[in-house]
Amino acid sequence: MAQNQVQIAPSSRTREQPQGDEEATTDLKLGEFQGVPTLTLSEARLIINTVIDHRRQTRDVKETEILAKTQDYLDVFARFKQKENIEAVERILSSQTELEMFERSQLGSLCCETAEEAKTLIPSLTAKKSDADLQEVLDELTKLRQFIDRPLCSFHLSYSAQTHLSKTKFMTTIAKAGNMAKPSGTIPPPINRSMRSLDRSFFRKEISLSALRLVDNTFLHKYRKLLQNSGDILAFDGVQSICPDPDPILAAQGRKCLLLNSNVKHDARESWSTSLDNLQSKEGSHLVPYNLVLTYEHWDSLEILQSVLPEDLEEMPTGFTIVGHVAHLNLRDQHLPHKHIIAQVLMDKNPTIRTVINKIDNVGDESVYRTFKYEVLAGENNMNVEVHDGNCTFHFDYSKVYWNTRLNTEHHRIIDLFEPGDAVCDVMAGVGPFAIPAGKKQVFVWANDLNPDSYTSLTDAIERNKVKAFVRSFNEDGRTFIPNAARQLLTEEPQAQNAFSGFQRRHRRQVQPTILNRPITFNHFVMNLPASAITFLDAFRGIYKGHERLFTPLTDVKLPLIHVYCFSVKREDVEEEKREICAEVSARIGHDLFPDTPEVTVWDVRNVAPKKTMFCVSFRLPPEVAFS
Repeated sequence: MAQNQVQIAPSSRTREQPQGDEEATTDLKLGEFQGVPTLTLSEARLIINTVIDHRRQTRDVKETEILAKTQDYLDVFARFKQKENIEAVERILSSQTELEMFERSQLGSLCCETAEEAKTLIPSLTAKKSDADLQEVLDELTKLRQFIDRPLCSFHLSYSAQTHLSKTKFMTTIAKAGNMAKPSGTIPPPINRSMRSLDRSFFRKEISLSALRLVDNTFLHKYRKLLQNSGDILAFDGVQSICPDPDPILAAQGRKCLLLNSNVKHDARESWSTSLDNLQSKEGSHLVPYNLVLTYEHWDSLEILQSVLPEDLEEMPTGFTIVGHVAHLNLRDQHLPHKHIIAQVLMDKNPTIRTVINKIDNVGDESVYRTFKYEVLAGENNMNVEVHDGNCTFHFDYSKVYWNTRLNTEHHRIIDLFEPGDAVCDVMAGVGPFAIPAGKKQVFVWANDLNPDSYTSLTDAIERNKVKAFVRSFNEDGRTFIPNAARQLLTEEPQAQNAFSGFQRRHRRQVQPTILNRPITFNHFVMNLPASAITFLDAFRGIYKGHERLFTPLTDVKLPLIHVYCFSVKREDVEEEKREICAEVSARIGHDLFPDTPEVTVWDVRNVAPKKTMFCVSFRLPPEVAFS
């Protein structure tokens, strides 16, 4: 087969009838759904909300009652709201290879406090994990909920506001902690503003509470639900409301108790609610004193930092990005004297972070490769990271290449414009955040980057994600790559090649394949180098000179769409800002374009600073430019 032809199997087949019953009991029976990928409620919420947001921007969305109820349900029961900790949950659960995907998703949705509760709700776990192993997994999930999804966070994970799981968001959605009220049940940690290096042992606090002792553990969860509704149960993140009995002898027998909030006094009946009074009167159930010991692990990062940082700070450090296992901070001058404590607390409170760095110059100041200088504040000095973006995996040295997770949504917005079988020229491809997902979509991509390290990681990503049939890597200067790639695509000798789509089902059948013919001209050019990409636009002049017969009106083939990124000083008059951007593009290509020109779009990507905005200008390459 010619190189410009790729065989792909159809993406659907006749569904087989399920064999046997489907039942989630101790012996898990999933029928035809055995091994089928599943979602947690948090993942489902992320996908639905992002798709709806995207559709609202591009067209009217019919808000049905079913859709509204589904969103309401997921808003209530999705335990994780932020993309980055949804990914962290997935990494924790995916390592539990002895569990079915269904069981992992159930764990991520229910977020049980104890192994006993988890095995009650997911009986098939009983024979697969010991209580100790299962509790360790549950504790890791609990830490993630404390650190990221509590209303009070010392850091927000910055990512764009629109996303889906194939169109994932990376964030700027948690409001600043200083503008939020503390939740009920919060107990402040001890204060030591003279601390210069983190002393975890300092954060120990004993609190006298009351607890409901139960004679029969069978009713634990029923009684806890009842006391939650009456407001009697202790609501303090990081402390399980179900605890061993304070009497060591009873605790050794497996007896449990329910911790009550500080307003309930075991020796003051007037402090009891009606529900608590009724339970206390049951045989064997009565209130007892309980001495709760809180340690460093019980408080989130904001609470710890508020207890050790100076009171006169204008604001707590609230911004960082997670790239693989690395947390990347941009600390302000006022935070620098406390940078090591900040970094250590951050790493302690997020189990996915093993390295914390602080950027000490602007991106691009160190080299033309958009890298930056940094200092390691905590953890290992290891910048070799693994990043998961949707269904793609990237490995790279974060100190040597450019990666911006905040652009995740923008990557997928552009990829959504590509159709299977399109040819795309990614001029400044980096490690492949456009190219690799596009290749998985069966788009032919020629991906280029000037940085040798980016090229190496891009080539690795092509192999790792099995898109070699669709994606090719290059290591050239972008200005020469534009005409060279166009010319090479037109003239390259075909070679025999077979490839199969990543979208095939797991159990492939013998079916007649579909043939994708690689075009001899590009459908899209992507130029994601916002600091200077516009200056490369003159390379398109005469790019298809002498090949007019290949395009409209002589054929159905249109000239390519160009997607070029740039920065602009933020203004109140957005329309004027867009006109100025179009004027700059026009000057570079030698042809007038305006925001209202057909097939011209000036897309507001994101704010990169208070007075700086990133835009993407998309336009059809004018024939006056292409054939000049």
